[in-house]
Amino acid sequence: MRTLKILIYLLLLYGIFRQPIYLSSAQYENKVDPRVEKLEEFFTSYGSPLRGHAVVFVETADRNGLDWRLLPAIAGVESTFGKNVPSYAPFNPFGWRCNHIQPCWRFANYDEAVGTVGEKITSLPAYKNWQRSKGNIGLLAVIYNGGDQKKWQRAVEYFMEKLK
Repeated sequence: MRTLKILIYLLLLYGIFRQPIYLSSAQYENKVDPRVEKLEEFFTSYGSPLRGHAVVFVETADRNGLDWRLLPAIAGVESTFGKNVPSYAPFNPFGWRCNHIQPCWRFANYDEAVGTVGEKITSLPAYKNWQRSKGNIGLLAVIYNGGDQKKWQRAVEYFMEKLK
């Protein structure tokens, strides 16, 4: 009789631990950051080659403490979202380090460009005043764009507003 009780007990335990574990439907859902979705739609609406890279823009912004709309807006102003880049620097939608003295930096791909520019504008000493300003686009324009800073600032703010 004792053996039978032990056997029943073991079978019950086996049955309990063999039961599938049901997770809530929320745990199964693939949660996509709404910023990524919005940015993908935005790039698509402009026919941008940056489509498919929205998650990198958002992750880079989060990692570097940037407004998630800033880098896409700069890409919009500098290259019409990657559609108009120099042939020798096809993955530089930001016009990064492009001026009359030196050619644009070359990146291996868009993800590298996004990560590098996001990291550089939050770490280079030249950008300290802008960094301290907590996002004043006018101060960023002074460093980033040597040309018509007000025009550049308004254009960046325009695209950032469109992404709101």
